[in-house]
Order: sequence, then C-alpha cells, then structure tokens
Amino acid sequence: MSGAQVEPMTAEEYQEALAACGGEQTPLSDAECRAWLQGWREVYAAGLHAATGQWRLGGFDWHVFSFKHARALNGLRALSAYKAEQPKSLIVCPALVGRRIPRLTNDRVEGEPSGGQRSLGSSNAMPAVRLEHARLPVFAGRGADLLVAPPDLAWTMAFTHEESLDIGPYFSRRDWIVSGRAAPRRRRC
Repeated sequence: MSGAQVEPMTAEEYQEALAACGGEQTPLSDAECRAWLQGWREVYAAGLHAATGQWRLGGFDWHVFSFKHARALNGLRALSAYKAEQPKSLIVCPALVGRRIPRLTNDRVEGEPSGGQRSLGSSNAMPAVRLEHARLPVFAGRGADLLVAPPDLAWTMAFTHEESLDIGPYFSRRDWIVSGRAAPRRRRC
C-alpha cells in the first residue's frame, strides 16, 4: 500500500458501491443495527471485553483486530479470504455517520453528540443494510470504516480508513475466535 492518505468515502460512493452488488438491499433500523452490532461485538470483541471491560478500542470496532484482541487476516490475505465467501445474505454496517472521520482525543470523539459516543452506523446518508442474493461489496482503499458479515456472524470483514497505512482490511472467522485457533499462516518457501 502507498501510505498516502485516502479521502473518506462519501455517502454517494457508498450507495454506488452497494448498488453495484446487485440483489436486494434493505436498510436496517437503528434498533436492528444496534442489535446486530452488539452481536458482532459479543463474537469478535469478546477478548477485548474480557481484558478491558470495553467493547471498542480507540472508538473503532476494527481495532480488536489491529491490536490483536481477536485473530484476523490483514491486507491482501484478508481480501482473498473475503472474496472466497459466497453468502446469500450480508449485513453492511458503516462505523461512522456521514463521511468525516472525527479526531479522537483521549479516546473521546470531538464534535460528536452524547459526549463522544459514536453512532452505531445507521444514518440517512450511509445506512446499515441487509443485502440479499448480491455480490460481495468491496470497500478496500475507499477510506471507509465498515463491517461486513453474514447475519449468523460466521465470518466478518472489517474495512478501515487506515488501509493505506497497511492497517486493514481484516478478515476473521467466528471459529478462530471461539476456538482460540490462530488464523492460517502463510507458508515460507
């Protein structure tokens, strides 16, 4: 990856990426988004929660992978594993409302309501959605913080705004987390 800063994905780019997947698209209500995201955290952030009592690190759900609280593939290996999946149904959950990435200060978010509590991703501009019978959305290199997973959370893909710095995307499986098995390692020649 180049290391160059990528502009955050716009709401229009998000909608275009979803439309390119084909299939049926249904926006999730805020309550559905919150319930799904909490379920995601109970699987993929369980190690972080056990260690710290928190579900997120630094305001981002995907930091459970970057700080190694959950096993995951990173970068091109993550994309390869993700592209091999063929789900009938997916949830796409943006981690931030709108397109601006707020500046973090002392683990709080400046300029956001509720004393720095981030929205869970359901907004009019970039709503969390359920995709049915669609191709996998690919948000790599788009400057977006998004979680993608089937409803049963058997696996997940976390796209990050820091991919240009080789921080993400991340792909993980529920059984890697539950069983404590390591993610597959690349063989050395």
